[in-house]
Amino acid sequence: NAEYGNFAYVDHRGKTRLDLDVLGQLRHDLIPFIIKRIRELPVPRIEIHNEDFEYLIVDDIFITIDEILPNMINIHSENDMDFNLMQLERQRTDSKIKFKIEGIKPKIKDLYFAFKRKKLIKIEDEGRANVRIAGEGVNIYMTFSIGVKDSRPVIGSHTVSATVNKIKIDIVEANHRHLLNMATSLASSRIEAKLAEAITKKLDQVATKWATYMNGYFARLPSAGDIKESIKDRVTH
Repeated sequence: NAEYGNFAYVDHRGKTRLDLDVLGQLRHDLIPFIIKRIRELPVPRIEIHNEDFEYLIVDDIFITIDEILPNMINIHSENDMDFNLMQLERQRTDSKIKFKIEGIKPKIKDLYFAFKRKKLIKIEDEGRANVRIAGEGVNIYMTFSIGVKDSRPVIGSHTVSATVNKIKIDIVEANHRHLLNMATSLASSRIEAKLAEAITKKLDQVATKWATYMNGYFARLPSAGDIKESIKDRVTH
């Protein structure tokens, strides 16, 4: 990780500055870290209870992402500067890395469904199904704040979100296939929301892990004081 050696430096006035060029290296390292950890996502059991259903259960949910193409990925950095107009100098630099993957078409196969309706004829059934993403797909978004603390770089807060658009549920096995089709179509928007919620939770775990890993590395970098002493020693000797 020698690329990060100049992340924070001390200028001729003794002030700590953030080397913005290193954001490119952070972006480069972030992509494989995230992709590796979202290729397989187990999703907790989904249970829906509302005015239509006494219960609708979706279980054995496992999302597999086989293909993420480069044109699906967008990652960039943003820098916000505060200036002191009286002193005509920069006072603070806030940087962000924004990462998104759009149009993911995961595989979700062999789910277990079970339901019991409340209204009209009280029907219940169970079976197995596959899920297709027929719309825009799954989109994920992550933002990291980057700054300097105690003369060292630090990855601060992060935000994550995911959207799941237009799932299509194909019934593979059921006692009354048309009834299960009806039930799953009524609940599809709720299932989409639950899938997005589970993906977002996983993304938050991955983001926290990446920030913890990088901050651990940054903590081992020389501090501003160490750099100044090193420069002083080289000058005096």
